[in-house]
Amino acid sequence: MNVQILNCGYTGVARASKPVLDMFEQDPNAKTFPFGISSTVHTFETGDPKYKHLENKTFVGNGRFIVTQNPFSITVESRISEVIPSCDMD
Repeated sequence: MNVQILNCGYTGVARASKPVLDMFEQDPNAKTFPFGISSTVHTFETGDPKYKHLENKTFVGNGRFIVTQNPFSITVESRISEVIPSCDMD
């Protein structure tokens, strides 16, 4: 068995609002948020040469929180895009 590890990390910011606070307080009326509630920056780390190129790229994301009840849980879902440098001025 050949195991390959791809570590994915991210940091982000979410708009502070009453619905966001309700979610973190596990309010029973908390609901899923649409995309756009958070902006993120993603990084990748690996020892596998097949994915090593990902470590030298910039990725940004747009996220949302999916809230479920009984039991209460929060899932973070992100749409991730690679930032490609402009060559228009070359």
